[in-house]
Amino acid sequence: MDGIKTIAPIFILKTRSFWLGILPLLLTISDSLFAESATGGPFTNLIAAALGKDPEGVRGWVLLVSPVWGLIIAQQRAGLSRPYTASPTAQKVVETVQDGKAAFDAGKAIGAAIKAAGK
Repeated sequence: MDGIKTIAPIFILKTRSFWLGILPLLLTISDSLFAESATGGPFTNLIAAALGKDPEGVRGWVLLVSPVWGLIIAQQRAGLSRPYTASPTAQKVVETVQDGKAAFDAGKAIGAAIKAAGK
């Protein structure tokens, strides 16, 4: 079974997809929830105060670039990616199959193990 590769999980706060995609997306969503109030959302108000800009203009820019964060997440999670873990000490190793022959061989091995356990 040469096509089976083991992958160790990665702590989610160590990933680029979290810092460049998930976190900004969560901030944009939370900001949109608070945007109906008179003061606007806290995320855009913070950026506006730091840059000395109008909060409504900043909010429009944040909403304009928010699809980019989804693309960052998709790019980081494309292909054979490491699974996320919420615990930095998680050591469970995940086995993943890279081709059809290895998947077939792995299925046969699991079936044989089930049959042997049933006897």
